[in-house]
Amino acid sequence: MKTEIKVMSDDEQQRKIAEFIQAFQDGIESWKQAGAILVELVEADLHVYDYITQRAPAMTAGMLQTIERVGRGQLLPTLAMDSSPGGIKLKGLPLSAQTKYETEPVPMVVETDNGPDILLVQVKNMTQKQARQAFTNGRLRTEGEQRAKLIEDRSNAARPVKDIGKPWKIVNGKLHVVSGVTFSAGELASILAQISK
Repeated sequence: MKTEIKVMSDDEQQRKIAEFIQAFQDGIESWKQAGAILVELVEADLHVYDYITQRAPAMTAGMLQTIERVGRGQLLPTLAMDSSPGGIKLKGLPLSAQTKYETEPVPMVVETDNGPDILLVQVKNMTQKQARQAFTNGRLRTEGEQRAKLIEDRSNAARPVKDIGKPWKIVNGKLHVVSGVTFSAGELASILAQISK
């Protein structure tokens, strides 16, 4: 099946972008309204999630929890759909920090040839590694904590992997096997021959 590509003029494109932005902003207001209604319902009956999902099967408990957090003022509606590594971590911070770092960059400690330096990174542009470095347990790490995290990560990466040798050994005529190991028929025959020696 062929898909036809529609070409828009610059003016038409600008109008459509404006329409999209307005619809998105209307959606944010709707999320706030839905959240406020859900909070009211939850406070009246803790089993309301069950009733909602029965009437709207496409809604999950996770979706409802997110909408409830929006309604309780614990989550910015714009972050509700953010699945970026930084956005996911930012959702766990207090609303004041969400508001600040939704638009302001986060100071990140980076290693350079001249020593540590600070790089300002937008939350939506963070990699998973940067998000783990910048955030911990529902808060932003200090610069000192970020330095310590970098040192810890570098130290863990430098540790040699312990060689376990063979995935089995024979002790007093008994076969001891490391968990999760599989053998072919030929390998088993070889091991049995070694046991019977």
